[in-house]
Amino acid sequence: MKKIIWIIFLTVFLVGCATGKPLTWEDIYAGPFPDCESIIKKHLQESLFDPDSLRDFSMDSPCQGTTLTSGYPKFNLRKGQEVYECKYVWYNAKNRMGGYVGKKPHIYWIRYNEVVAVW
Repeated sequence: MKKIIWIIFLTVFLVGCATGKPLTWEDIYAGPFPDCESIIKKHLQESLFDPDSLRDFSMDSPCQGTTLTSGYPKFNLRKGQEVYECKYVWYNAKNRMGGYVGKKPHIYWIRYNEVVAVW
């Protein structure tokens, strides 16, 4: 009986430790260097409640390539993948109530000229 319990425990443990299929070059590579400002502005035009209210847009630093040190399942990103990180993107836009919310910093991750994550 102890042997069966031990075998079941080891099986569950090993299945839980599986990391999935290994990353290929296409999975790792983030694509050619993007025009970050135009990609982010396009994303904002598609995602803001009132796209015409966008004002005071600025980026404090250019995009930099970085390799992820951990996975982000919410964004379908795995450890070891590359992203272009655009830090300190500032803008002001209206909320659903019609008032401007003020400039706030955001971080954008881009892969293959598409925004994949925003903080």
